[in-house]
Amino acid sequence: MQSARPSWQRSRFSVSHSRRMRAVKSRLHTFDIFATRTIKLRNDAECVRPSRLEA
Repeated sequence: MQSARPSWQRSRFSVSHSRRMRAVKSRLHTFDIFATRTIKLRNDAECVRPSRLEA
């Protein structure tokens, strides 16, 4: 039944799907960068705090 479907429908769906996936991927990428930055800042703060307390 699925093979009887017109090819243009399938191609249109794949294009919209790829666009959606690209948008999601870019969003995930930006979120990943933000998360890594916040984690780095947190780690730096944690590393700096004890040294200040010791000094």
